[in-house]
Amino acid sequence: MKNIKITVALLLSVLFIFLTGCNVRYVSDILSTTDSAEITTALQVSSVPESTTAVQVTPVPESTTAPTVTLAPETTTVPPVTAAPETTTVPPVTAAPETTTVPPVTAAPETTVQTPAVDYSTFTKEQICDTFVTAVNKTKRYTAPINVHHTESFDFEVKECVGGDLVTYCVNNLLALVVKPSDTTYSYNNGMSVDEDGEAIPMLVPETGDCVLPASGVARAEIREENGLIHIYLVLVEEHTGMGGKPQYNAGCIGYLNTDDYSFSILKITEADIGYTGTEIDAYILPNGMVDKVTYRVNLDSSGTGTGLGITGSARIVGSQTEMWDLIW
Repeated sequence: MKNIKITVALLLSVLFIFLTGCNVRYVSDILSTTDSAEITTALQVSSVPESTTAVQVTPVPESTTAPTVTLAPETTTVPPVTAAPETTTVPPVTAAPETTTVPPVTAAPETTVQTPAVDYSTFTKEQICDTFVTAVNKTKRYTAPINVHHTESFDFEVKECVGGDLVTYCVNNLLALVVKPSDTTYSYNNGMSVDEDGEAIPMLVPETGDCVLPASGVARAEIREENGLIHIYLVLVEEHTGMGGKPQYNAGCIGYLNTDDYSFSILKITEADIGYTGTEIDAYILPNGMVDKVTYRVNLDSSGTGTGLGITGSARIVGSQTEMWDLIW
């Protein structure tokens, strides 16, 4: 994220107004056949022996008068002939294959392992914070190419400014000129991209290191399933620091007003109270645990006193900085 500083000096004598507000610098993956035995029946034929009966002839006794003897014809009894049975060669009998009815094969239904539905209503604050932090850090380690739509806007107003309505009017107009919204789509590779000025733009915040957010830093935590995504809404506890201070929870998960490098030639800040009055985080997590979209709204209420040219002035600035990251998966 490009660093934009909002520095306005408040000097009563010349309407050069001091402001304590400055922009938030975010130092912020499937018939079987049974062989049939061949059966051949061979009939065995027995030969019938030929039977012949011989007729015995008794000679007629010789008489004186020999009569004419007529021999009876020899009778031969021919036994009946039984024809040998006809030999029939029976062809081999092949058993018809047994018909097996194979039931239709129905493919087993595909087994889908489903993750039991998560009952987010039972989640504790710790579980919600862990879910968010894990998703952010997993996404920050994503190295394949990806485009990210990023927007940033500011909404600040000067309050209680010493010098009257005219001074307040001038300063608010000055803020409108200095603080401009941005709407850009960055191309990331290995988790990094660059802006139009060549400045490195890490994916998601905080810009350096992992996201850290213990439950103790959260005043309100909500989680629910929404359109197939995990929707998490967090509100951080209020934190206050002075110049050079670092708010523990805001710095750990988003970023903070880094005032260490502020230098004013004619103005010395004698007192400052930078209030983080409930930073909001609205995140949508994909089923794979990666961030789909996250919006941060840093709410500020800051005041300060400074001296310069012998004059002391003070002012209070109230507003917010909103930053949205929409990852185009």
